[in-house]
Amino acid sequence: MLPRWWIGPVSLIAFLLSSCTSYESHYEKGVYDLEPIYCYQTIGTVDCHRHPDARDADRLVNYYGPAPSKYDPPEAPHLNKLRPPPKGQGYWRAPEPIPGPRRKRLTIARATTRSPLSRPTHRPHRLTLPHPNCLRRTEP
Repeated sequence: MLPRWWIGPVSLIAFLLSSCTSYESHYEKGVYDLEPIYCYQTIGTVDCHRHPDARDADRLVNYYGPAPSKYDPPEAPHLNKLRPPPKGQGYWRAPEPIPGPRRKRLTIARATTRSPLSRPTHRPHRLTLPHPNCLRRTEP
C-alpha cells in the first residue's frame, strides 16, 4: 500500500500528462490530409462547402480534411445602435370619423354606354368623390 501523501503528487503528474495531449480520433487522423470538404444537412439534401461554416456546426453531417473545430470562428458582426428617424415639421392624418349626418360629396357627370354595340347615349352617370377637406394637415 502506498503512503497517503503520494496520492497528491501522482494525481498531479497524471493530470499534467493528460493535459499535454490533444484528442484526435482515428477518423480525424485518416482524413486530415484529404481535400477539405464540409457537408451540412439542409431541408431537402446535403450541401457541401470547401470551408467550415461556424453558424451551421449543429447541422454538420460529415467532413474531410481538418476538423471544423480546428478553425477559428469568425468575429461577430458589429451592430450599430438603433436610432429613430429625424423628426419632421408635421404629419398628415385622416380625420377621425364623427357620428352624425353624412357629409356632402362632390359629383361629376360622366357619359356611359349601355352596351358595347349600341350608340353611346349621353346620359350622365353620377360619380361620387370625397370632399376635398377630408385630408388635413395637423401639427404635432
